Amino acid sequence: MRKPITCTVYNRFRLLRKRNLPDVYGGSLMYEFEHLPTGATYIHIENNDTENTFAVGFKTVPKDSTGIAHILEHTVLSGSRKYPVKDPFFSMINRSLSTFMNAFTASDWTLYPFSSENKKDYYNLMSVYLDAVFFPKIDRLSFLQEGWRFDLEKDRKSNKEKLVYKGVVYNEMKGSMSSVSRVMAQSLLSALYPDTPYSHNSGGDPEKIVNLTHEQLVAFHKEFGFYHPSNAIFYSYGNFPFIPTLEFVGDVLRDFVKIIPDTDIPSQPRWSKPKKVEYQYSLAKTEDPIKKHQACVGWITTDISDTFEIFALDLLVEILLGNPAAPLRKALIDSKLGSALSDCSGFDVDMKEIPFVCGLKGIKKEDAEKVHQLVFDTLGDLAKNGIDKELIDAEIHQLEFHTKEISGRHYPYGLGILLQFLENSIHKCDPEDALDFSAHLTRLKKEIANGGFFETKITHHFLRNPHHVLLTLSPDPKMAEKEEARMSLNLAKIHQNMTAKELEAIRKDTKQLEDLQNSKPNLSCLPTLDVEDVPEGVKKVEPPLIVSSDKHKIRFYDQPTSGISYLTGAIGVGSLSENLMTLVPFFCYTLNKIGTTKRGYEDMVRRITACTGGISFTMQNLEHIRNNKCISIIKFSGKCLDRNTNEMLDIITELLTCFDFLNHDRLKSLLLEYCARLEPAVVNSGHHFAASLAARNISQVHHLDEICSGVSQLKFIKELIKSADMDDIAKRLAKIAQTVFRKRNIKIAVTRSTKNESLEGLTAIQIGIDRIYNAIPLKGKPDFTYKAAHQPGHWAVREGWATSSDVSFVVSVMRAPKTGQPDAPTIAVIAKLLQSTYIHREIREKGGAYGGVVTYSPNDGIFIFLSYRDPHIVNTIDIYKSALKFLNSGNFTDKEIEEAVLKVCAELGKVQTPNMATQTNFIHSLISLTDKDREAFKKGVLAVTREDIERVAAAYFQPRKEMSTAVISGQNQLEKANEKLAKIPFPHNRCLTLFEIGRD
Repeated sequence: MRKPITCTVYNRFRLLRKRNLPDVYGGSLMYEFEHLPTGATYIHIENNDTENTFAVGFKTVPKDSTGIAHILEHTVLSGSRKYPVKDPFFSMINRSLSTFMNAFTASDWTLYPFSSENKKDYYNLMSVYLDAVFFPKIDRLSFLQEGWRFDLEKDRKSNKEKLVYKGVVYNEMKGSMSSVSRVMAQSLLSALYPDTPYSHNSGGDPEKIVNLTHEQLVAFHKEFGFYHPSNAIFYSYGNFPFIPTLEFVGDVLRDFVKIIPDTDIPSQPRWSKPKKVEYQYSLAKTEDPIKKHQACVGWITTDISDTFEIFALDLLVEILLGNPAAPLRKALIDSKLGSALSDCSGFDVDMKEIPFVCGLKGIKKEDAEKVHQLVFDTLGDLAKNGIDKELIDAEIHQLEFHTKEISGRHYPYGLGILLQFLENSIHKCDPEDALDFSAHLTRLKKEIANGGFFETKITHHFLRNPHHVLLTLSPDPKMAEKEEARMSLNLAKIHQNMTAKELEAIRKDTKQLEDLQNSKPNLSCLPTLDVEDVPEGVKKVEPPLIVSSDKHKIRFYDQPTSGISYLTGAIGVGSLSENLMTLVPFFCYTLNKIGTTKRGYEDMVRRITACTGGISFTMQNLEHIRNNKCISIIKFSGKCLDRNTNEMLDIITELLTCFDFLNHDRLKSLLLEYCARLEPAVVNSGHHFAASLAARNISQVHHLDEICSGVSQLKFIKELIKSADMDDIAKRLAKIAQTVFRKRNIKIAVTRSTKNESLEGLTAIQIGIDRIYNAIPLKGKPDFTYKAAHQPGHWAVREGWATSSDVSFVVSVMRAPKTGQPDAPTIAVIAKLLQSTYIHREIREKGGAYGGVVTYSPNDGIFIFLSYRDPHIVNTIDIYKSALKFLNSGNFTDKEIEEAVLKVCAELGKVQTPNMATQTNFIHSLISLTDKDREAFKKGVLAVTREDIERVAAAYFQPRKEMSTAVISGQNQLEKANEKLAKIPFPHNRCLTLFEIGRD
């Protein structure tokens, strides 16, 4: 048991300990408290970060695959004792300046986090979140909407009533389980942990979700104690004083007493010999299944309580798999058995007992045993002959770099820190140990110095560990059809056996739910911010110091980067023909992975790993604010510890001047790997691909986005693979480099802390950058503006694209004014107004889709309606049209307009890391977007009135306006949608032109 270090008590919270965390945000203090009446844990991390985070989490242990914890996560946010409105969570999104709001369900925990820079907002959200989790209504209608329900619909053929399943989580998980990576993850858990709760699908198996009852859901919250404070961890982070937060939480918990919840997760009994298993996933009927199998080996390693062992194994896995030169990854890819590492390859620390997985995707089924043998042969060779010390040193450098870097990895930094130790706290382990990077690293270096450290780990955890499984994941082109037939037959039997009273009860539920969804709740009980609470102006970075030298300029940004230097560059690709332009994304993918004329790819990758935090190349297409021209660039980025700046600049110089694409074997491997990354994204992020398809005729920018990152890119890459002409591809890649790598065609910016930088230090960086420019040919002018002859057709798109998905992604887009035009601020407000007052209700609440969103991109003038994991197609397209009627009706309140203004301002005020802030400023300079433009836009948003909305709606959003529409879904859903569309009178009777994503 832990011993308290002080008797200090705040509102019945006893301080257990206080400790320095030198590695967190450049230095932080960690406080750990125990709530005396309940035993709840409260952890606060104090520092100067203005983006304050709060979270409450619970250990939630599923007993089956009904998704009970996931559905409860949704349902508790649907009304509570203090805030008895139907949707306080989404209502607060519109009343807040939060920088992050969400809730997560993992394998063994549920978390409710938010972040904000505004103190009033912070406590508003805390009040709503805490009342939601401890005093939820969990009423039956919320369960029917968010979980699952029966409904009766007219069958399109027989015109008779038929029984169907509906529900937000039900449809979310239908979409989730259409993802191959999600199927692989669940299959691994079922195979490796068959005797523990991890074998269950915590998100919910759609086939099992429909077995869950409302009574079971209520019991999970109340009777079993999963949401009791005794089973909770509270967390706060940032620069707000924590005592008021502690007192606030204590007041909420004042009526609770300690219980002992039954939340222990047993360890998986270890096997005496390994196993082999096979699972299936759904593949589109148009795809060839022969080389669509995956095979991986999975082990259970150590327990979450052994933080040093996890630290060491995490580093070992990076050594084995972390980059293209890593020995296990290289052996797998070089075998040519598959196209890329299998899904879920790596080390997953978000469980009580930690699994390690590695394997290949894109293999033939009969090669699964070869993958298994190759993994063990490679690990055996490393254990016997040792791991190259340079590989170990390079990954230790990576660890030191990422420990120092301020980055939340897609989340606010404070939330990212919580996720590093949450699993420890959930399982009653020391959270400090998980954050004690320096102490672990010091011990690790001593262990390594004694020799054979990682080799012993390989032998113990992998070679001599019988608890491992060879898992083969095989495609089944008929799975979706068989599952739909089975579900339809099951529903028909249930329907047939229902009594008239039961059917009437379903109709009554449907009517009550519709009434609730159509009602306008009184939100006066919810706390809110006012427009007056919005800070003036926009977030800015200090203007860069611009240093001119030999016809080029370098922008130096001074930012608190904790001893890290960042370099951002832009290379114009505007003069490339479309034939070459489509190859630029793959060019960017290969450039840092294929080697140079000076060194092979293994040496180059090792050098990048040993000296930098990463060097990347990506393509970006932007629209110039003043002249609407398309600015097309390759953005390159590098980051390193300050002491390694010269080495990083030398590497970038070599990549830009000594490019070499003649290693055809390596080029083929990268092409297959690149394709393997694109394919699953269509199902995982179908809304992005559908938006790209729908928008491609709107402007040059969106035309290029589609051919370079949309479905067109995937089809183009598949054609390249089919042609197998590596010599031609290599020549075209070299042509791109020779065309665009020119002195006047490159712009560079550097971000680092320069306040204490000597003039000599900055001069040294300038000299290093000059080496880049001096090594590149001078010829030619800047080429940032796209000059290809092709012009978008400007005709409306109306297409359906078939892939292996049980749900749909439906997108409609239209052109709109952009930044600098007087109506742009009003359109930004209209987007948020439509989402909160109409689209969310119609698409998610009524329609059962996981998400319905309206977005507006003012920098390139595009207005988008989209749905995510949607059970409907035709109904959703109609909703987008009816949204325009709703907008012109004016059937919304002044308060709702104000909330839309707040939401736009919240997005404009998003917190960025120092590096991201300067990168954004650098990109803005390329399209001539100034801080004055941004300030004018925000000022315009704050001034939007009802009259502005009515005027702009009449000008741009008439219901007859033609919108481009694209749908990504399964073949059956698309065909059914077209049957419905063919029967609808003009102007909606144009069917979707059908295409197949999967056809090679």
